[in-house]
Amino acid sequence: MVGADARAPRQASSEVEPRPRGILLRRPDACLDEGDPLDAVRHRREDDLVRRLAARHPVAVGLDARGREVAVRGWLEGSGADVVELARAFSDAGVAALVVTEIGRDGTLEGPDLSGLGDVLEATDVPVIASGGVGTLDDLRHLAALERGGRTLAGVITGRALYEGAFTVTEAVEVCTGELPGGTA
Repeated sequence: MVGADARAPRQASSEVEPRPRGILLRRPDACLDEGDPLDAVRHRREDDLVRRLAARHPVAVGLDARGREVAVRGWLEGSGADVVELARAFSDAGVAALVVTEIGRDGTLEGPDLSGLGDVLEATDVPVIASGGVGTLDDLRHLAALERGGRTLAGVITGRALYEGAFTVTEAVEVCTGELPGGTA
C-alpha cells in the first residue's frame, strides 16, 4: 500500500466479497447480471456460469480430481464427472486456462500425475497448468518435458516443495525454461 499507513485497517471495497478458504469474488452483480457465482458452481450449473464469466473476464477453471473423477465441495464429494471429459467440454468455453490438480498427490511431494496431465493436454486446446505432487527438480523436468498431441503444459504450481526448501524459485525457473531469471542462460 503506497502512501497509506500499513497499520490502518483496510476498508472493504463494495466490489469484493470475502468467501471461505480465501476465495475472493467480485460481487455477483459486478460480474454477472444475476445470481451468486459460487452458489451456481455448487449446484452444478458451472458450464453456463463459466461461459458467461469467460465472455467478460479471463477465467482459469480449477479441475480438482481424485483419479479421474472431479471432486467438489472442498474435495469432499465426487461429482461423477470425468476430468478429461470436463476439460474437453471447456475447450470452447473461452476460458484462459485449466488448473488440474490430482488431489491424492497434492501436498505429498511424491510427484505429479504425468499420465493424467498428459490425457488432459491431449483432450483440450486450453492451456493446462499442473498442480499437485511436485517435490523435486526432477518432477519439474518431467513436467517441462511432458508433451501430448504436440502440446505442452502452460505452467506448474509448486507449493510445499518451495515452502520446505526442496528447491528455490530460481532453480525451478531454470529447470522449466532453461534460463535463469533475468534472461541469462
